[in-house]
Amino acid sequence: MGVRKVLTGVKSLDELTGGLPTGVSNLVYGSPATGKTSLSMTLVAEALRNSKDKDVVIVVLTERWDMDRLRAVCVKSGVKHDALNRLKAYEANSFGEQHKIITEVVPRDVEKNDWVPTLIIVDSLVPHYHAQLLNTPIQHLASKAREFQGKLSLEINNLVKIASGYESLLIINSWRRSSAGRSFQEKWRKDVVGDLKDNNVLIDPEAGFGSREFDVIGGQHLVYMSKTVLRMVSTSLGEDIKAIILEKSLSRPTMLCCLVKISEAGIETHESKPAPVGEVIRKEIIND
Repeated sequence: MGVRKVLTGVKSLDELTGGLPTGVSNLVYGSPATGKTSLSMTLVAEALRNSKDKDVVIVVLTERWDMDRLRAVCVKSGVKHDALNRLKAYEANSFGEQHKIITEVVPRDVEKNDWVPTLIIVDSLVPHYHAQLLNTPIQHLASKAREFQGKLSLEINNLVKIASGYESLLIINSWRRSSAGRSFQEKWRKDVVGDLKDNNVLIDPEAGFGSREFDVIGGQHLVYMSKTVLRMVSTSLGEDIKAIILEKSLSRPTMLCCLVKISEAGIETHESKPAPVGEVIRKEIIND
């Protein structure tokens, strides 16, 4: 039996992805102000519009949402007023709170209240994790990073377990890696190439071959567990026009992208069709 997919209601994004798979993790990442939260709100509105009986939408927030904007998005999407009661929001103000909410509170509440979560969103997985790392002395950074990533992995596993059990759409938002992280990755590649030129043993074939790394904060487990990876990018076409790049998919060609528009309705489709990233840049940005 094939994987069930859910349409987002955004035509250009659905043409790009063919819909997002349920029961697994779908990762959305990007720099600030690229539309990740707007996309999440659009998905919430779409899920609430189609909700019934014991259906709920669960959001775990480490970055506070503008609830007035969410209500406006829901109204524009035709969500009935009472359907907003199906939204169950949890706010985490620390890494410890986030871990407890995801690993203990949400699973308990789902079981106790006999909820059927049709959509689960974490926006975002990494702010508190990132803040913890920034406050860690350099001599303890490696061990703390392993500890914190272990906790993130446990959180992801718990979320996927719920999503799998209820065939829910699971969206995990994250950030783009910092410039320091990217510089470290590039230095690593150069070191490996230098070792090869000196006839040293190759210990990192990915770096040696120059394979594409996912430019995301949250550890490799986050990428491994995510069956779809979408990267959101701002464009020079205007503050309201964003690009969404399909970087990983179970069933679609990758490194294709579509353009979307941020509006009062959340994320709306763009007139252009999904195409390879370079082609979209040449056509829409360079006007080649």
